[in-house]
Amino acid sequence: YPQPVVDSVTDQGICHGTAAGAIGFTGNAGVTGFTWTNNQPSIGLAASGTGDIPSFTAINQGQTDLVVQIMVTASNPGCAGSPIPFSITVHPLPALHATADTRLCRGQSVQLSASNAAAYSWSPSQYLSCSDCANPLATPTGNISYIVEGTTAYGCRAKDTVSLNVIQRFNMQVSGPDTICVGGYAQLLASGAASYQWTPASSQNQADIANPVATPTA
Repeated sequence: YPQPVVDSVTDQGICHGTAAGAIGFTGNAGVTGFTWTNNQPSIGLAASGTGDIPSFTAINQGQTDLVVQIMVTASNPGCAGSPIPFSITVHPLPALHATADTRLCRGQSVQLSASNAAAYSWSPSQYLSCSDCANPLATPTGNISYIVEGTTAYGCRAKDTVSLNVIQRFNMQVSGPDTICVGGYAQLLASGAASYQWTPASSQNQADIANPVATPTA
């Protein structure tokens, strides 16, 4: 029998959580089988096997590339050949970080941001100054949640969500006498808001309530 030789295998790259396709082997005339070993089974692939490498779901929960070495050996009924190496690199997902949830008043804008990826896509694009940038300006008219997807240079993707709580405009009413006698007082009343602050505070019995008593001196 001729010495069995494995045809060269292209190095592989895949993202964490992605299904890797089966990797098939070929060799010279007379080859009847293959065996292979994997030096890091933590990627989701068995430590060894026979025949082609089956499909598997790649695992890399770290933040750096995980490079493993696969050794493939061809055989025929008479002997085994020399093992040849190739690598499988499992790329991590981006550690995507987006702006914290934010409250703002209607008519205001807020700068959103995302980091730790090479490219970004925001959805929905409504009320955003841009949807394919890292730092869009949002001017929403109502409550809304944005999903940002970050993609690495290797095509690995992760998502994060930002929720914006928009406080709507309100109508406030104020009542009370506009004329009093010197030394007198006026019961003031405001409504329609969540909190209040009257000025000048010096003539109020309490300036941060809806219904203070005013005792002006002039």
